[in-house]
Amino acid sequence: MRLLILLLCLVCKLCFADMQIYTIPLKHSPPETLIPALEPLLPDEGSISSHRNKLVVRTTPENVRELRVLVAQLDVADTSLLISMRRGNSGSGGNTQFSVNGEILSNSGSTHTSTQRRGNSITTVTRSSSRIGTGNSEFQVRGLSGRASYISTGEDIPVITTGNGPYGHPWPQSDYRSIKRGFYATPRVFGERVSIEISTEYEQQDKANNKEFSTEALTTTVSGQLGEWIPLGAISQSSSADSSGLSHYRSTENLSSQTIYLKVEKL
Repeated sequence: MRLLILLLCLVCKLCFADMQIYTIPLKHSPPETLIPALEPLLPDEGSISSHRNKLVVRTTPENVRELRVLVAQLDVADTSLLISMRRGNSGSGGNTQFSVNGEILSNSGSTHTSTQRRGNSITTVTRSSSRIGTGNSEFQVRGLSGRASYISTGEDIPVITTGNGPYGHPWPQSDYRSIKRGFYATPRVFGERVSIEISTEYEQQDKANNKEFSTEALTTTVSGQLGEWIPLGAISQSSSADSSGLSHYRSTENLSSQTIYLKVEKL
């Protein structure tokens, strides 16, 4: 028994002696973006972290060679991408707004486009106030792998206030306010597959006081093949909705139901 324990200790010592600290410099990608892809390849005793533009890895010589090969494939210059958003919808009415922080290439339907500048950021806003009808709305924006593009699916909703009517009597007045509902899409390309980090922004009106608004946020990741339509999670605009994702978009004001998909293609 004593001999067996000594042999086990010797084997463990040899295993740990084989572990060394390596640094892998990166040219293009932030280290934090590569760690999730590399971590599953490490041995049980291995570890990986980041320092400035380097990966710091504790592993074996054989494993670090495998990691360097994969890093060479992943650490590439930003890829120019075409990000398309499609919404299947039904119903009518409403004043719907789309906003994209990039160059809009095409869209379906009658729209008005304007550009707003805030500091170093330029935002292109496309507003549609026509009848929704049936069919799909598709918008496209140029982006880069690893960079976020913001797409807004908000709309203008009525806010009821009370003013003075004839003879000083209270009189209800209706105004419109743009609500913030949209998401940041950060695509990352790995070969022929794409991973999209979705950070949603969901603003809703208080039921008791329609002048009060609250905002919720949710971050999730979806993945699929380049060139295919990828459905997102679900967000609902109805009063009974929760913020469990982003694929179902429903408004009780204009009685429209819409499904959101994203497609990413290399340029």
